[in-house]
Amino acid sequence: MAVADNKLIRLFDNELPVDEADALRLELSEEDNAKLAALAELSSSVRDAIESEAAMHEVDLWSTLQRQLPQQAPAKVVPLRRKVLVRTTAAISAFAVAASLFFALRTGTVRDSGCDVEELEVVGSGATVMKVADDRGNDTTLIWFDHQEEDEWESL
Repeated sequence: MAVADNKLIRLFDNELPVDEADALRLELSEEDNAKLAALAELSSSVRDAIESEAAMHEVDLWSTLQRQLPQQAPAKVVPLRRKVLVRTTAAISAFAVAASLFFALRTGTVRDSGCDVEELEVVGSGATVMKVADDRGNDTTLIWFDHQEEDEWESL
């Protein structure tokens, strides 16, 4: 069974997916293989003719194009460093505004320690309220004081 010419051309040009191309190669007839060989020969002949013609003539496209371009004052060119600086400044400013909005609009979440602390005064040190579970499944609430000047630790 002969394969359609448009499929042979797509196979020759590597335009088919790999699995479809492999399946098509398995069902090629002798006539189809001869067509592929003729396509390869034709492609090679055209490429060789164009390359030899191009080698005989030196082509200078820029001088021709330059004569056809309108004569005008050169555009103002912004140095790359200034572009990068402006973009970096804009990105940092946008990030700062977004961070400010995030902190201003966020809802305050309070972590529940499982105890009611009625009064806690800490001067010159830090305090942490935590709930610790023991082996029996009971919870114990600890208030941990961190004395900055001294190397002492207290818990109540």
